[in-house]
Amino acid sequence: MAIPLGPFDLLEPLGSGGMGAVWRAVHREQSIPVAVKALSGESAHDPDFRAEFAREVQAVAGLAHPGIVSVYDYGIIPEATAAASDGALVAGSPMLAMELADRGALTNLNLIPNWAALRDLLLQLLDALGYAHARGMIHRDVKPTNILLSSTPAAHVRYKLTDFGIAHALDPFSSQTTQENGIYRGSPDYSPPEQLEGTWRDYGPWTDLYALGCVAYEFASGRPPFMEQNFVKLAMCHMEQAPPPIEPRFALPDGFERWVMRLLAKKPRKRYRRAADAAWALLQLTPVLDSAFDGGSASPRQQGRAPRQPAPLAHGDQDSVELGPNTVEWADDEPGQAHSVDESIGEMPTVRLPENQQGQTEPRGDRERPDQRTTCKETSSPSDDAMINLSIPERAWQDASGGKGVGKELPEPVAGFESSPPPLPPTWRRDTQRKPDTHLIGAGLNLFGLREVEFIGREAERDVVWDALGEVIETGTPHAVLIRGPSGTGKSRLAQWMCQRAHEVGAVTVMAASHSQQSQPLEPLRRMLEQPLSTWGMSPRNVHQRVCETIDTLFELDASQEEAYLLDYTARGVTEFLRPSVAESAQLDGPPVDFRTKRERYAVIARFLQALAKRRPLMLWLDDVAWATDAVGLVEYLLESNQQVPVLFLMTARDESLIERPAMADRLDALAQEDAVTPLELGPLPSPNHAELIEHLLTLSPDLAWQVEERTAGNPLFAVQLVRDWVERDVLEPSAHGFTLREGADAPLPDDLSALCQERIERFLDKYYSGRKDELRQILEVAAALGREVDEVEWRSACKNLGLAIPDGLVAEMVNQKLAHRTPEGWAFVHGALREVIERGARNADRWGYHQQNCIIMLDELYGLETPGIWKRWGDHLYSAGELEDALEPLLAAANEARQAADCPTGLEVLDRIDEICGQLGLKHDVRQVRSWLQRANLLRQYRHAHDPQRARELVEQAMQVARSRGWLSELGIALLEEARTLAHNGDFAASLDSFESARSIFEENGMREEAVTTLLSMCAAQRRVGQFSRMRQTLQQARSLCASHDKRHRAMVHERYTQYYLDGPQKDLEQARIHAERFLVAAQEHLSPVSQAKAWGNLGEIKRLEGNHEDALGDYRRAYALSNGVGAIKLPCLCLHNIAMTQFEMGHLDEARRWFRDSRICMEKNDFQLFVAVPIVGLAACEATRGRWESARSLFEAALERMESRTNFVRDLAVLAEFLGKTAAEAGHEELARQALALAREHWEVKEPGRLT
Repeated sequence: MAIPLGPFDLLEPLGSGGMGAVWRAVHREQSIPVAVKALSGESAHDPDFRAEFAREVQAVAGLAHPGIVSVYDYGIIPEATAAASDGALVAGSPMLAMELADRGALTNLNLIPNWAALRDLLLQLLDALGYAHARGMIHRDVKPTNILLSSTPAAHVRYKLTDFGIAHALDPFSSQTTQENGIYRGSPDYSPPEQLEGTWRDYGPWTDLYALGCVAYEFASGRPPFMEQNFVKLAMCHMEQAPPPIEPRFALPDGFERWVMRLLAKKPRKRYRRAADAAWALLQLTPVLDSAFDGGSASPRQQGRAPRQPAPLAHGDQDSVELGPNTVEWADDEPGQAHSVDESIGEMPTVRLPENQQGQTEPRGDRERPDQRTTCKETSSPSDDAMINLSIPERAWQDASGGKGVGKELPEPVAGFESSPPPLPPTWRRDTQRKPDTHLIGAGLNLFGLREVEFIGREAERDVVWDALGEVIETGTPHAVLIRGPSGTGKSRLAQWMCQRAHEVGAVTVMAASHSQQSQPLEPLRRMLEQPLSTWGMSPRNVHQRVCETIDTLFELDASQEEAYLLDYTARGVTEFLRPSVAESAQLDGPPVDFRTKRERYAVIARFLQALAKRRPLMLWLDDVAWATDAVGLVEYLLESNQQVPVLFLMTARDESLIERPAMADRLDALAQEDAVTPLELGPLPSPNHAELIEHLLTLSPDLAWQVEERTAGNPLFAVQLVRDWVERDVLEPSAHGFTLREGADAPLPDDLSALCQERIERFLDKYYSGRKDELRQILEVAAALGREVDEVEWRSACKNLGLAIPDGLVAEMVNQKLAHRTPEGWAFVHGALREVIERGARNADRWGYHQQNCIIMLDELYGLETPGIWKRWGDHLYSAGELEDALEPLLAAANEARQAADCPTGLEVLDRIDEICGQLGLKHDVRQVRSWLQRANLLRQYRHAHDPQRARELVEQAMQVARSRGWLSELGIALLEEARTLAHNGDFAASLDSFESARSIFEENGMREEAVTTLLSMCAAQRRVGQFSRMRQTLQQARSLCASHDKRHRAMVHERYTQYYLDGPQKDLEQARIHAERFLVAAQEHLSPVSQAKAWGNLGEIKRLEGNHEDALGDYRRAYALSNGVGAIKLPCLCLHNIAMTQFEMGHLDEARRWFRDSRICMEKNDFQLFVAVPIVGLAACEATRGRWESARSLFEAALERMESRTNFVRDLAVLAEFLGKTAAEAGHEELARQALALAREHWEVKEPGRLT
């Protein structure tokens, strides 16, 4: 007699184990056979078993693929069902309704009789694994008993993965996984070394591919790779021994054994990295005919023998085990003993249909399929043939390989790797489009929040992204797609889906960074870089070791000295970025990398990304970039630096956020104009697509689905949240046409997403914390004050200050209710609208300013003011609290911090806020306003994307006028220094000297020693340019006397200036220049400053060039270029290129010189180095003259003259080149060109060597 269970009828038990039982069932309305899995006995009440059961549900419910067993419903066994089962089922036990495989598990070799069957099995499994891996899920227990067989209408076999009970989520903060070092869980016959050792940081797609390799080996040979009854011996075989050669059961193609052995490599990096990699290689193998194999030569062991069942353990599961880090080894005379295994652990039987009785594992090929099935809404069953080969683009790959692999060898791997990524398919579309999943009426409500929402429509937008990816792969250069649109239109979902699809086909390595208004500076980028490294929670030393291991496998070991240094610098830089040195105990051996500017940091990140991209291109999803100052800066750096880094950035931005941040909106508008950026606007989802999306969310009645479509008006997020709200409120009930609203239910349709969010929060508080509703509301308000992303330490500290006790399990319950998700530091609201609703409630209750003030107290308690980003957070909290005047000082400190780090976008954003506050307060000529003017002028002078020298000069003059009238000497000195730097930047060095001197005098008189030294060193550079070498020496002596003994940076710069003095001064002294250059190099090396080291090597090269030692000079110049270019310096690489060109020119290598002059000119023009760009142009003119190309030489020289705004500044190389050009032209009879060139040379030589050209 059938036992009712919701929309199902339980018919009979199929099997049972230590954990529970599986029942054959049928969907009552649609007559679709299903399997119902439930915990039984004591396991039903065991928290560990219930937690594992829940993890399996979460893992498999989010995977909708024909090669993975489908789940239909999830819930608990009601008392009536338990009573009707005569004790076989336990009331309150969790249950899962799943797809029923009609042909059982893959437990007989005869089910795979030949190569064609084995190939089909492997490709189907790779397809399913690729889909799961792209969604961050590692199965960890791939084996024959977890592979089910199902028939299709065309008599094909569909293989399905099941049993995700020990699946591992690659996201370490997912609720679907736990990380336990040293814990082993799995099936020993099929486990890779990293799984046997329990080193979860090394898990990845390759972990499942090793297990698949064991399966492939077993069905090809009739035995697993290793046959040991003793667990420890078996584990050692997997970790240390090579598998024996395959003794085939049937004919196998050439290369198959090599393919399997690559899957079974001990080290993960030696295996195929992706399921798509393995599938692509498998498709290259030459087909074989079964007649080519002499079956009579097979041993009895190979003929028709079922795969060996692993030796049973004395306690627990016969297939899967769990071992802790202190497992007692099995003695040789006591096989099967593993005493640390929990005796209560037993296996829940796999969901399959035995042929005759429980426990039999005979082939199922002779069993007929049930013919009573019906479908809903003209959908097909999950085993329809049209569902095969969804992920692996087999047809596209066959076209790319010129056929079906006939005569093909395995593709050659990328240098340094064991496998090559497959070619990018021409389209993201799958070979066979997915048909809608089977909808079971009345089922699936409890799975709603767990299932992945089907991505519907946006085909043209997907084409745009896919084409951009193709361009990245073809050119090897960066590209960005900027996706903008209103909230809820699917920007993030589009980016996520494209990342998943590109991952499925093996095209890219995916990384992601999510941002919010209160994200701490650089934190999203840190989390993004930790994804491929799995370094969460590691110490700096361990992080450095892991980074070094990653880089060492990606770069050639025979690197030059400069490259080796850059690799070491990159490893140290990435480590410093991920684990900033805040204490001596946290530092590595030797000094940490000191990022002076954001550009230096971007250069390290870019070089690391370049290393990662050597294996396969990258796809970086940057979500909500309206708040992503650092991430946008990284994109700008990579696009403008012309580095060969194949990376596609997917950048999403909400229109609502950009309205709040006009400076960022302007910045993104400018970025969208770049050739390497594709803007993509997303509006409402078209009506047919929106209707289809709603149909896929849940089987709603047509009338209710139409209401949802009308109210949500093409906003996918609103539709999803609305249906989720009904599910959570339990206002839906099944009907013959789908779910409809329960009669009498209070379920008015909200006007918009904000109203819906308000209702969800209120219901959450009423349902779970009704007795503490007001207290819980304030706890959530504190979280909202911290931002969309909430640091749990900060949150708890802030709540403690207010006497608020956060209930245990609050965050977990919010995650379960889809109000929040986990992050590395704590948790985050799932959507900005939720946080905004809570903020609005706090403002209405006049508590928002109170919470902001409390956040400031918390920051003061937890962090020092030296912590980067604290000043900005402090100022932002004061601004949000309405304490506008109090916010000015911390915001000025934040702007200064950004200026010193060359973080111009952040600095300008903070200064905009200061201007806004000054305007609201009616402040005029306030000292804080003057300081903001000077900081803005500095940024406008330096930041190329906002370069506005005219506005900078106006701000400086305005600040000087007010400072003089008010007697603010400190501000006046800074204004004079900024004026001098602006003049020098524009090439007017002579005029800058008076301003430098005035600034120096003010600083010294007011005890501002550091500012005085900085001014003196800048004066030296200007004096050198105008040939005032005697005054330059006096200035250097003053700077040296003012430098404090601990001021290593300024003391090193004094040595650099002395080097320049002895090189260019009238008393040229190369030996003294060398002494100071070497001291400068030592200081730079001690501080691990690659830019300073590059300057030092450049100076040493200059000394050797003047000595006539051109070969050694070239080596030093090249080293300087490699270092400066490798760390993102702007102008220094241009000068290095020019110095290489000059050395080649002086050696008579004119063709080489011409090439280097050209590169130098391009570099200078690109980086707006107008002060010096005329020099390489004159060099090109001189090279053209030696080749007799006088028209070209004349044209180039005229272009050089146009670039020289001032000729009062001495440039030795310009004088040398102009003199050479003039004399060459005179000899050839080109008198006018000769006259002009010699006049230019004479003008420059007069500064240093009067009378040289008379």
